Amino acid sequence: MNESILVIDDSNMIRSVTSRILREQGYNVTSVENGLEGLKQLKSSRFDLILCDINMPELDGISFTQRLKGSLEFQEQSHIPVIMLTTETDQYLEDQARQSGALAWMAKPYKPEQLLHIVRQGLDFVRNQVKQPS
Repeated sequence: MNESILVIDDSNMIRSVTSRILREQGYNVTSVENGLEGLKQLKSSRFDLILCDINMPELDGISFTQRLKGSLEFQEQSHIPVIMLTTETDQYLEDQARQSGALAWMAKPYKPEQLLHIVRQGLDFVRNQVKQPS
C-alpha cells in the first residue's frame, strides 16, 4: 500500500493514535497540528487523503478545506478528499464542512475499524474519480 494520508489535528494524542492505526495498515502518514501546517505540507508533498479536525488554532478544518478546494494556489491538490474527524455533533457545522468540500464526517472518539472503513471509502472515491472519463 503506497497511499499517503495527511492527518491534521491539534491534539497530539489524536494525531499519534490515528497515525499508528494507519501505519499498522501500511499507509504513509504525515501529521500536523493545524490547518496552516497542513497547507504547507500540501505544497511540498503528495497526499491521497486528508483527515482533518474542525476546531484547531491558526486555521480551522472548515477554513482549511475551503482554501484547499477553492484556491488557485492549491488547484492541483483540490481533488484530494477531506474527511473531518471531530468531536462536534452540530448538524450546522457538518453542513458547513460538506459545503466547503469535505467528503465525509466522522465523530471522535472512534474505533480503529471505523477509521479504517472511512479511510478506505475515501480512497475508493479517489480511485473511482480517476477512472471516470472526462
